[in-house]
Amino acid sequence: MELLASHLRSKLPFIIGITGHRDILTNNADTVNDNSAELKSTIRATLLHWHHQLNSVAKPNKTSVNERQIVTPIWLMSGLAEGADLLSIEVALDLQAELGCEAIKIIGCLPMPLINFEQDFQPNSNSYFQLKKMVLALQKNGNELLEIKHSLVDSDYQIAIDDLDYGDQE
Repeated sequence: MELLASHLRSKLPFIIGITGHRDILTNNADTVNDNSAELKSTIRATLLHWHHQLNSVAKPNKTSVNERQIVTPIWLMSGLAEGADLLSIEVALDLQAELGCEAIKIIGCLPMPLINFEQDFQPNSNSYFQLKKMVLALQKNGNELLEIKHSLVDSDYQIAIDDLDYGDQE
């Protein structure tokens, strides 16, 4: 786990977990329903709301948002699935660039090794390229890519890794 020095100054983080539907950008007829701008705006507004609620103390003689003291950093945790997960990470990375690494840390959570997880995406699709972009970004600025350990027996875990059709486990 990579922590910036600023993450270790006795500041307990406010942890927000975001996950959602994969088909958030499509409608029931599998046609693109590009409401991503509206969704990004909502996610951004929510993260900014909590940032301002938690860090309303300004440094002496400082009034701008960027000059406010970070009292409680936000740590955003999200999966990296297509749809809502990747969208929320993208918004958080933009906010991190705006507010600074001390204000927000992003932790991408993987249910399996990245090499296996990538098989869930269609090669050369927009979602695949978005995943690759987010993974690269999570390796910078004190962010993190975390593989969640499972409690499956080896045979069940292998089924989960190999089953690209999401069949029921028998």
